Amino acid sequence: MKKVLFVLTMGFALFSMHFGSGNLVYPLALGSTFGAASLPALLGFLVTAVGFPAVGFLSMVLFKGEPKVFFGRFGPLVATAAIGVIVGVMGPFGCLARCIALTHTITTHVYADLSLELFSLLSCLLIFCLCLKKSRIVSILGKVLTPILLLTLAAVMVGGLFSDKDLYFNFENSLSNSCQGLFLGYQTMDLLAALFFCHLLFKPIQAYAEAHKLSPFRLAFQTSCVASLLLILTYAGFGLLSATHAELLQNVPPEFLLIRLSEYVLGANGAILTVGLVVFTCLTTAMALAAIFADFLTIELRLAYGYSL
Repeated sequence: MKKVLFVLTMGFALFSMHFGSGNLVYPLALGSTFGAASLPALLGFLVTAVGFPAVGFLSMVLFKGEPKVFFGRFGPLVATAAIGVIVGVMGPFGCLARCIALTHTITTHVYADLSLELFSLLSCLLIFCLCLKKSRIVSILGKVLTPILLLTLAAVMVGGLFSDKDLYFNFENSLSNSCQGLFLGYQTMDLLAALFFCHLLFKPIQAYAEAHKLSPFRLAFQTSCVASLLLILTYAGFGLLSATHAELLQNVPPEFLLIRLSEYVLGANGAILTVGLVVFTCLTTAMALAAIFADFLTIELRLAYGYSL
């Protein structure tokens, strides 16, 4: 039983790390764009948004979760440069900033007077406080934030299942749609992210495996399966919901698709629930990205973790 709980905690943490701002928008945009023809596109999306990251995560397990060892085969300078560029793009210069920006955009739909500067400052302070104890990041993600996130996701999806819309799939242009789904899934950048998320998860996995005389790779594989299953269910659910309501979502900006959908299927309280969903979605990913970037600065510049964060 303890092993099951451990694997679920690790799997929940990995799921929440992956399910960030872009991952929230892309399946909704896919469904609303392709409508009844979205199934082939959704399958293509799942290959690159779920399958490739799972392979990347397990590949990094073979290198004990150390990106420096993985990229070190190209030489130390190339490894440092490559890791620096990747964590920079995933961190403060790209995905992390996108998480905060998307959360602010959605929040202003309910609280219109909230300035971006103040919101960004408060968000960074919250992320800093949650990540300050590095050893507790995985536990906070897997045991606290992700269960809340899953409950919020379930509320939106269950509401959509009982809506009055029906969808009849067609398979016109299946190959073209699948290729577009493949490309869209790759834009989540989760393949690169998985290499570094493994760095955060490998130490607790290895410690548990050694304490209970288990295989670290097997535990990592089970963790990846839990996270992948949750991602598939979430992406498929959002993709099919937006495809079912494609007419309703026409000409709606991507960042407001979930707000519009939630208001329709859940009524007046849908917007408030959506704000909560986006906050938890982006917060969990932002925590992982901030910790990864801080780790890089700690190793390369020999700064204390707190200062790097």
